[in-house]
Amino acid sequence: AQMHDHSQPGHSFLFYGRQLMAANNRQALHADFTACNAYQSGSDDAAKIAVPTLVMLAGKDKMTPLKHGRQMAMSISGSSVIEVPNAGHMLPVEAPDEINSAVTSFLRS
Repeated sequence: AQMHDHSQPGHSFLFYGRQLMAANNRQALHADFTACNAYQSGSDDAAKIAVPTLVMLAGKDKMTPLKHGRQMAMSISGSSVIEVPNAGHMLPVEAPDEINSAVTSFLRS
């Protein structure tokens, strides 16, 4: 998470992120990151998506940089895109109001 403030007093995105990562089985986490690093056909697979798609991107996401998220979104025909400029990889936790609003609007359309 890139934001140090939190909508709930006494909470920290950085602390939450550390707790979340610590709760994972290390071998499973390693296998997950290894699989992510080895995955090579994202654009091709994204181009196969044939349903309405909402792509939510975070401007300060270090795990999925904005330029790569935009490329993926362009690969999905007719996708809708929202960008939350001051959020990081934990987008739903960092910007819940923006995400809930975008999802609600998307589902209603």
